[in-house]
Amino acid sequence: MGTVFTVYAIYPESPEDVEKIKEKIRDVIPEQAELADMKEEPLAFGLKVIKIGVKCPDKVGGVVDKLEAGLKNIPGVQNIEVEATTLL
Repeated sequence: MGTVFTVYAIYPESPEDVEKIKEKIRDVIPEQAELADMKEEPLAFGLKVIKIGVKCPDKVGGVVDKLEAGLKNIPGVQNIEVEATTLL
């Protein structure tokens, strides 16, 4: 059994939502997963994208689906994208 590391880009609806979203991200990480990194990067016109790195076991079913659904349901999140996935 290995560990999967995935980088997500989370796009807020407005610049005012960034801090609120960052606070909520920790709440939606499933128990089997680990938040390894979180940072902000400038996007355009004052907007920022939140990038997170998440580690989770590759054999545990439903963790990724639960994580992505949780991220999409955070108030103020416009969209999420998987930027990279790798097996550690």
